Amino acid sequence: MPTSFLAIKKSFHALDSKQQNQLLKDLFDSSKDTRAFLESKLLHLVDGEELITAMRKETLGKVFHTPTPRMPDGRKVRAIIARAKKLGAGKRTRMELERLAFMGFMDFLNEYGGGPDSFEGMAHEHLDTFLDFVQETLKDENERKTCIEETRNYLRKKRNMITDDLYYTFEQKTGISV
Repeated sequence: MPTSFLAIKKSFHALDSKQQNQLLKDLFDSSKDTRAFLESKLLHLVDGEELITAMRKETLGKVFHTPTPRMPDGRKVRAIIARAKKLGAGKRTRMELERLAFMGFMDFLNEYGGGPDSFEGMAHEHLDTFLDFVQETLKDENERKTCIEETRNYLRKKRNMITDDLYYTFEQKTGISV
């Protein structure tokens, strides 16, 4: 039978401060994710650049990898985004992660004339989420318009039959045709 939070909380508060400190140290040392979680919750630190670098490496870094390009891994992409959310990364960081995810799948489809069926869906999903973040995060109208225009220009350069559905999503979300 799973232990309840109340039982854990009661046991934790029953420890003296030295035992609490040791438990916190053990948690801190247990894994990189737990360390990042503690830094986020207790120090309000989230290394957005580390998350962005990991996403860039998993997406665009693989598509344009030399000498042999590789496929982005959708599970790893989702794990990076989930980790950012769990750590409390800011909306701009999460927006950039969605942009890189969308571009990674889109570039793969464009560069290699196709890919796994799931790539089009993932490109679509990440574009949709990215555009939602643009609308809710970028309060300055000029900044929002610039970001939307950059995305529009990017989509224009990638025009092919595989990605037509993405143009429809862009037009639905922004009211602007590609």
